[in-house]
Amino acid sequence: GTAGAAARAASRGAVMRARWVGLVALPAVAALVAPRRAAVPPRAPAMGASATTPPATEPDWAEGVPGGLTEVYFQASEALSEAVEAGGKRVRVDVLVPGLHPALETQAPGSKDYQFEFAFALLPALAAYYNTTLMVFMSSGDAAFAEAQCARDGLADPSRFRCVALDDRPSPGPGECVMYVNPTNSVGDSAVVAVQDIVDAAPDALHVLVNPRFPDGGGAMGMQERERRAAFLATFAQAYCFRNLFVVERPMLEPVEKGCVVYQPGKDWRIYATAQEDIYGPGSLNRFSRINFFFRTPNDPTSEKPPRFVLAKTFSKEYGAPTRDDVSSAIRGAQPRIEKLIQQEMLKVSDTASAASILQRAALLRDVPGAAVEAAMDLLEKEHRSVLSEQKRRREEEGDAAVGEDANAAMLARLGAQWRLIFTTGTKKTQKQFGKINYFPIKAVQTFDTRNKTIRNGIFLGLIPLLVFRGTFTWEDRRCRLGFSFDSVRVLFWIFNLPPPKEAPKAPPRFDWVYVDENICVARGAGGGMAVWSREDDLPPIPPEEKDLSAFGTGP
Repeated sequence: GTAGAAARAASRGAVMRARWVGLVALPAVAALVAPRRAAVPPRAPAMGASATTPPATEPDWAEGVPGGLTEVYFQASEALSEAVEAGGKRVRVDVLVPGLHPALETQAPGSKDYQFEFAFALLPALAAYYNTTLMVFMSSGDAAFAEAQCARDGLADPSRFRCVALDDRPSPGPGECVMYVNPTNSVGDSAVVAVQDIVDAAPDALHVLVNPRFPDGGGAMGMQERERRAAFLATFAQAYCFRNLFVVERPMLEPVEKGCVVYQPGKDWRIYATAQEDIYGPGSLNRFSRINFFFRTPNDPTSEKPPRFVLAKTFSKEYGAPTRDDVSSAIRGAQPRIEKLIQQEMLKVSDTASAASILQRAALLRDVPGAAVEAAMDLLEKEHRSVLSEQKRRREEEGDAAVGEDANAAMLARLGAQWRLIFTTGTKKTQKQFGKINYFPIKAVQTFDTRNKTIRNGIFLGLIPLLVFRGTFTWEDRRCRLGFSFDSVRVLFWIFNLPPPKEAPKAPPRFDWVYVDENICVARGAGGGMAVWSREDDLPPIPPEEKDLSAFGTGP
């Protein structure tokens, strides 16, 4: 009665989550696709209803987008439960994935395991309201296979469902509902006819379509009959839909994730666009599969660390499922928003790790705004000065032995490599005259031989040295200061000795190093400017000892 229904509704969440304890471990199914047809047959918008609604204003990346198949299953089950609780009698749930959708049959072959696994995942949503679910399959063989799979994997309580064939035209009894598992039309055999017969015989029962495939009404029929079948299918309200969007890129014909389409009760249809910065290839779609259908890299998103999304566009319930053109337009339109968010994130420098990450990206792609690079350098310098200040305090309070004279020797050791200049602010003088330089346009490489305390600073055309200065350097550990001077220069194949300066310069050439790791290094020069270098491994290493200047002619 009413009290029983209220009790079932009140315990719905607890019942579903208890059953999901066994479902969260289910293997994931492959990612969804962007089919040529919408998941629901396109419908004309209702009178007075706008075709689309503008995207919601979000200050940051979208939240609540399923990161993997387990989340999709849970959302689908929650949405189906809400639809049943609201009194719906004809509903449908669509989760179109490789393994369930024929559009990716070549790259991700499907199997009945995937179909039945998803259907069993929805049973907890119905078990809170109905004693038994009639699970209707396309054939008696499928029904027997599903029962065997359930018994083998322990997917559901056998007393809460019955597996039957569609051709048997089963009739639900009291306390029973009907779930049609992947009903599919074929030429000359329209499954929608059998579904309609069952629905017409029990109009007051709950009927759930799970991943139906009814293109064009099915079978060879006239226009009038096709329209009648389409009108029947339109009586099924969408309870949930999820599908990933992708494009197949040549020449490998691999799907690359672009976003997803989601429908949930009360939230209308939503198209989310993926930040392509997070997508390295088809492997990102593996988080929706129980096996790796696609080649993956260590950087590919996972269900634990999914890619970032923005809400590209929404469509009202009255409008219906977005079409292929709707999806393409929304994904394209979202790109400026994604780029803006990424640029904003680049400006967020909070700690050493984030600063180093920004500079590594600047070295690799050279697309980080100059302000973000400078902010990262400033943070690294500030933190390094704090370390030096703490070392100085300890020396003053505890004595030199408390810190040691080689406290920063590890930084010098890491400098023993070849470094290409990536970004420089220029000296304070050049900044006043010409502005900040930012990304350095030519190949300038500095090499430090930390064993022999030699330095080489050259301009290169590929591997060919055009202009190379060579000299020696000193290291002041307490300041991480590297002072240097040059004693020779090579111009192409001609070598010249440099005379010593007549007077000591007011600001001797030096670098005050603030950060060095295996990929990048940062320093402030005597002129007040800062610079970033990245490790350069494609040049021949400098010889450990090179007293004879003629050795310059043997290589860079």
